[in-house]
Amino acid sequence: MKNPLPLAPLLLASTALLSSCAAVYVPTTPSTPLLEKGQVEVAAGLRTLRYAEAQAAWSPVAHVLLTGELATGIGKSVSSTSNGQGGTNTYEDTHGQGGLGLGLYNSSAKSGYLAVMSGIGWGRSNFFAFDNYKPASPFFPFPLPTSEGVYDARYRRYYGQVYFASADDDSGPRIGGSLRAVWLDYTRLTYADVPIVASTHVYVEPSAFLRFGQGPLRFYTAIGLSMPLGSDRANPSDNRTSSTSYLLSAGIILRPDLLIGHKK
Repeated sequence: MKNPLPLAPLLLASTALLSSCAAVYVPTTPSTPLLEKGQVEVAAGLRTLRYAEAQAAWSPVAHVLLTGELATGIGKSVSSTSNGQGGTNTYEDTHGQGGLGLGLYNSSAKSGYLAVMSGIGWGRSNFFAFDNYKPASPFFPFPLPTSEGVYDARYRRYYGQVYFASADDDSGPRIGGSLRAVWLDYTRLTYADVPIVASTHVYVEPSAFLRFGQGPLRFYTAIGLSMPLGSDRANPSDNRTSSTSYLLSAGIILRPDLLIGHKK
């Protein structure tokens, strides 16, 4: 593949056309480190132009990975509504997330890189939304919102993941795929301060990734989906609590071990 670097800005630009409505669960780009014993990597990037993500990984001993991640919203939206007393209420959406993971891997010059991981994360999302759109009347058949309020969600996230990548030939890009299953344990889930029930707690997240570059500074792009399982369209909050999200991201990877002269 020639000159893969332009893929990063093209990928980020395309996300502007693929935005979706705000949701209580905000997935992160799956961590897919390609390390061997003693190696370290730190990655930072953007997902769908709305979230900044940072990941770190280390292989302390052969075939073992330790990972960590942080994410926060940067493309925040602000909403204002009348408070019924001649003034307005202003809301700004927020999102924050962190997590830790443990994995096992096998690396081969012929068959490539294969790893399995599991982990736990903690997240919170808070945003204002108009909901429950219905026609105002037979004479005005266009849908209008019948309710408004703030969604407030806090959750623990447990996940299992398997991923693979092509072999490292020291010259070309590395292509791979990942499949992650996530289970959410909500410690708080409200709309307008009233508890609500999520349609599902399980998500399946397939993705593909591309890594390129040599030396201590490299680049990555990733594309995928986060899809709910067992959603219930009869649930009024289903659109927010069980929505499909895009996993579109790009960023840089730093290999600190190469800066200090580490060799495989």
